[in-house]
Amino acid sequence: MADGCGARAPDPGALARFQAWARRFSPYFVFFFCWPGIAAATDCRADRVDETARVASVHDGDTLRLRDGRRLRLIGLDTPELSRDGQADQPLALAARDVLRHRLPAAAMVRLRYDAERQDAHGRTLAHLFFADGASVTAWLLEQGLATLLVIPPDLWNADCYAAAERRARQQRLGVWALPDYQPIAAASLPRTAHGYRIVYGSVLRVREGRDARWLILDNKVAVRIDQHDLAYFAKVPLNDLARREVEVGGWVYPVGDELHIKLRHPAHLNWRHRE
Repeated sequence: MADGCGARAPDPGALARFQAWARRFSPYFVFFFCWPGIAAATDCRADRVDETARVASVHDGDTLRLRDGRRLRLIGLDTPELSRDGQADQPLALAARDVLRHRLPAAAMVRLRYDAERQDAHGRTLAHLFFADGASVTAWLLEQGLATLLVIPPDLWNADCYAAAERRARQQRLGVWALPDYQPIAAASLPRTAHGYRIVYGSVLRVREGRDARWLILDNKVAVRIDQHDLAYFAKVPLNDLARREVEVGGWVYPVGDELHIKLRHPAHLNWRHRE
């Protein structure tokens, strides 16, 4: 029987786990979460279908196994990590996994649309994934705030549509976007030990050109690296003109010596303030 979100009734155990988690962090949340979806998601529909397949199981919010044994990594998003190596689940990791398990139970039919690369470094199949009705799985998770945009060249198809889905979730403070760690933070305020996904903003004090990369230096605290082989994707971005402008960068912060670095691979993860 369908529920008010147009899908089967949720698994009681999964829903109970999410509700318990939400109560624990309720001071940080100002959002409505309809199980399994908050509203009709942006479709971001495929221009073609390269393959249809059946689901065997869902591992987490961005990885599943197909019936033929292949592990499939969804293109266009990253979801919070489940526990591993003694680390606890990241907030909303279980929620992302469980809503996807609800929508894609064993034997569910899915559609795959391939991009420039068909396999990642871990041997997983890479594809844009779609429900049987043609709606994008990636857009659906992004629009609920259960994932963050992940654009990795050369797999760029539908990046603009996915970015729009994430933007709507951010504007409404849905899912992860209601959590403190996902709020934009000034580069100057980041501790030297900072690591992991962050939205960082600051003033570009200078643009540095090296042999292997272009660098945006934010408030003498964070160095944003754009490798030479990715510069072609920034052809429409006035990189050298960003000096003395405020920018916002989304990505993984990691320490290198006394500096904090962010590797930037596509302009979908960069925003800047235009000159008056």
